[in-house]
Amino acid sequence: MIYATHKLYDRDHQMTTFRVVETEDGLVSKIYNFECEKHSMLWYDAIVLSTKNRKNCFFETLDKVIEYLECNDDSRELRAYGVTYDTDGCILTLLK
Repeated sequence: MIYATHKLYDRDHQMTTFRVVETEDGLVSKIYNFECEKHSMLWYDAIVLSTKNRKNCFFETLDKVIEYLECNDDSRELRAYGVTYDTDGCILTLLK
């Protein structure tokens, strides 16, 4: 699948803007700059990368999302989580 975002947070919580993340079998396969919209692309307010395998959840703030997904290892297998802002907080979704 192909996902685009305004803000991408890597495993070290460094933020970059306007990125595309591609996934295969639930793992990140490519990350590159957003240049144009593609037919099957889905858009998220933010994407957070993590080595953790977590469930979809609802959080009050993006800081709580990042804390929930904090990486403690250097595993090369990264998962991507889409964040959608809601009036009450943030909806976190594992991107497959």
